[in-house]
Parts: sequence; structure tokens; C-alpha cells
Amino acid sequence: MTKTIVLLGAGSGLGAAVARRFGKQGHQVALVARRPEPLGEIVDALDDLGVPAQAFTADLTDLDAIPALIDRIRGHFGGIDVLYFGAATSEGFTPAEHLTTRQVADFAALYTYPLIEAVQAVLPGMLNRGNGSILYAGGATAIQAPPTMSGPAPAVAAARNYLQTLNAEVSTRGVYVGALFVSAMIAGSAAHAEASKWDVEGRFPVVDPDDLADILGQLHTDRSAFERSHPQLAQ
Repeated sequence: MTKTIVLLGAGSGLGAAVARRFGKQGHQVALVARRPEPLGEIVDALDDLGVPAQAFTADLTDLDAIPALIDRIRGHFGGIDVLYFGAATSEGFTPAEHLTTRQVADFAALYTYPLIEAVQAVLPGMLNRGNGSILYAGGATAIQAPPTMSGPAPAVAAARNYLQTLNAEVSTRGVYVGALFVSAMIAGSAAHAEASKWDVEGRFPVVDPDDLADILGQLHTDRSAFERSHPQLAQ
């Protein structure tokens, strides 16, 4: 039976790699992001691999539109077996001493609220079937935040807390919830392109998105651990 993965926030770095990874494993792929041109490029690349894929242009910060978006994807592909959330922005870090509530709210509007809304739209169907996976990728500053590297971290930490609690609630009913937290720039991503403007000496570590996609695939298959970090965070 053909399965479907929905990628919310499907960018040119990790999103594209996750689409390839799951597509090669037999999943149909629904790609969601704001800009149609990059989505079209990913769809074309998947088509070359023989992977059925469809782009859905949407602004994930429009929470009221997310249930209808999920319904449109179901109408095209049928049931949703895997939900991947990887929305991100190239906006940089902020020292915690200068962080404002307005900034935190703006980050939560992208990293936290759409995730919860999307989960609410897909989770009932997964629980009814007794099978499904919800996967998340975010920055490892949600776990360990060095000085001056706040900003997105509180919003991603909130998402981590939500997902960890959700996993504890639904794992015995056939639904796996897992997360990958990345402590490096992802090659090919918008954030990496932006960082290259100031990190001209390449001091910040860079990771291959295909390696990250493999980790997410392992989490989805093994279903034994809630989260992984890459590169591995020091204890």
C-alpha cells in the first residue's frame, strides 16, 4: 500500500533531502512552503527519481488555513502516514538580554503554533488507524543554548516540550513522535546561504542534509527514541 509523507516547510536543504529519502522508500510526497518556485524545483527532482510528488503553496503562519490545507492534501493523496515539520527562517540569533516578547511571539508563530495546528489536523486519523509518524527538525539551541544564541530557541524549545509530551501520550497507540535537533548549518539551506555572508572563514560547522534525512528515517523506522541531535551534543 502506498504511503504519504507531508513536509511542512519544505526547503532546499533538509526538506528536499527528507523528500528524497522517504520518496525512495516508497512514499508519495506532499511539499508545503510559501514560495512556489523552490517547491517546483523539488517536485521536478523527485519526478526524475520516479517519486510521485505535489507542491502546495501555503503560509504556515496562517493557522486558520492549515486544516483546509491538510484536507486538500488528503484529497490529492488520501491518508497521511508521516507528517514532517521543518519550517525555518534565515533570521539570525539574538542575545537573550536583548530578546523581546514580540520577537519570541514572531518565532513561535513559525516554529510552534503551526506545528500544533498541523498535528491536530492529522493525529486523529493516525490514531484511528493505529499507525503514523510525526517528525520535527529544529535547532539544537532548544536543548543547549550558548551565549548570544537565543531568538528562535525558546519557540523551538516549546515545540520540543510539546512533542516529547505528545510522544509519551500516543506511542502506545501506534503513533510515533520524534525530533532531530541540529547544531550546525545545513548545506544548501537558506540559513546556510545567509550565514555564509558573515562566516566567510567557514568556522561554523556544516552538515550534509542527506545525513540528517537518514537520521529522521531511522527515528521513523526504529521508533525507540524520542530525539537525536547532530552533531552529537556534549553531555
